[in-house]
Amino acid sequence: MTASLVVRVAPGDVAGLEARARDLSNPAGSGTAERWALVRFTLGGAPYAVELALLECVVTRLGTAGPLAGAPAGIRGLAFVDSVPHVAVDLVHRTSGVERELAALSQAPALVLRSEESASAVCVEGPLELVDAPRPASPSLAEGPVAGRLADGTLVLSSQWLLSWVASLGEGR
Repeated sequence: MTASLVVRVAPGDVAGLEARARDLSNPAGSGTAERWALVRFTLGGAPYAVELALLECVVTRLGTAGPLAGAPAGIRGLAFVDSVPHVAVDLVHRTSGVERELAALSQAPALVLRSEESASAVCVEGPLELVDAPRPASPSLAEGPVAGRLADGTLVLSSQWLLSWVASLGEGR
C-alpha cells in the first residue's frame, strides 16, 4: 500500500497575494503604475498608438468615401461611420507624403475621433490592436506629436497634437 500526500495551502491574505501578483505582472515592478488604454496601428510599417479615450470608435475598414467639393486639400473626402458623416483625413499622407486614392482610403482602418468641433475619421494602416500598457513615469518625448514611447518601441501620439492637426486641415493649413 502506498501512502499519498495531500498538501493544502490556505492563504491568510488573499487580497495581499492578488496585489503582489499584479505587481509581479507589471514590467516596471510597481502595482501603482498608471496605465494607458491605447489603440495601436501602423504607419509605414512602424507601430504607433493613440489613447482610447480620444476615440469615439475604430473601424477596420472606413467604407465608401466620396469626394467633398470645396474642401481644403487635407480633407480627403467624406465617409459615413454608423450613418454619421465624417471627414476623412489620412495620417499616412501626413507622415510619409504618399497620397492614397479615395478607393484605398475606403479599405483602410480609421480612428473616429471624439470631438465636439468636427466629426473626423483618421485613416491609418492596420492591423488595429487594443493595448493596455504602463504609462512611462517620465516620458522621454513629451512635446510635439509624440506623447511617449512604450517598452516595445511603439510611439504614442499626443492627443492634443492629433486634434490640432485635424483641426488645421479644416482651416486649409
